[in-house]
Parts: sequence; C-alpha cells; structure tokens
Amino acid sequence: MSELVKEGSMRRPSICLVDDDDMMLSLFTRVLKRTGCDVITAKGPDAAADVLASTQVDVMISDLRMPNITDGEQLLRHAQKRYPSLAVWMMSSEFCSEMRDHLMKAGAAQCIEKPFNADNIGHLIDQLGIPNLMRDPAGVR
Repeated sequence: MSELVKEGSMRRPSICLVDDDDMMLSLFTRVLKRTGCDVITAKGPDAAADVLASTQVDVMISDLRMPNITDGEQLLRHAQKRYPSLAVWMMSSEFCSEMRDHLMKAGAAQCIEKPFNADNIGHLIDQLGIPNLMRDPAGVR
C-alpha cells in the first residue's frame, strides 16, 4: 500500500444507487460493492434527493423506470441542475437507441443495461478520472 493511501488522502469511490425495488437494491448493492466502492442506497427519487443533499457521492446510478414512469428522468434533471459535476448513470433493462440519445442529451453520463456486472462498472468508475479515488476490488469480500 502506498504512503498516500496510509495517510488517508486516497478514498474509495462512493455510489448512490437508486431503485424503487428492495430486491434490486440489494442485488445491485452486492454487485457494486465487489467493484471496491462504497454504496449508499436510496429507495426512489425522493430518498435519492435527500442523499444527494446530505452526502458527497461520485456517481449516482438510477433506475429509469420507477413508480411514476418519468421518475428516473426527473431525478436526472434534478441532479444535473443542483449537482452539475455529479456523474449520473441511468440503468434499465429496456434501452432503445432513441431513449439512450434522449437521456444523454438530458445529461446522463452513461446508460447501463440491467443486469450489469462488477467488471463493467469498475471499468466505468476508473474512467471517471476523479483524483484521489482508489478502488480495491481484491480487498472486498
């Protein structure tokens, strides 16, 4: 381990995971923790807004389809307006090219297909280029 890590200047990436389904939150939290990241869950857009207001996160991954069919997109717009430097990734099992284009124009940094795997998410996190982040997937149990 480098001296920088020992001195505490390095930190694990933090992810706010948003979904309205408890089972999906649990499943995707386990997958995301395998990437070497800290995960904060939010059950729906209102809970996510509370997390974003009180906690610094590096990435928000939000389900597109929640109880109100536009909740995910509304949350994306809220995040872009209030936290413009936050990377927002939208997830869905049913992206079409038009929806991807629409979300990317609305400010989504990524559109992720469900189900996703830890390797793909880890690679995307590494590409963020945020200083002082260090994932340790090998250290995750």
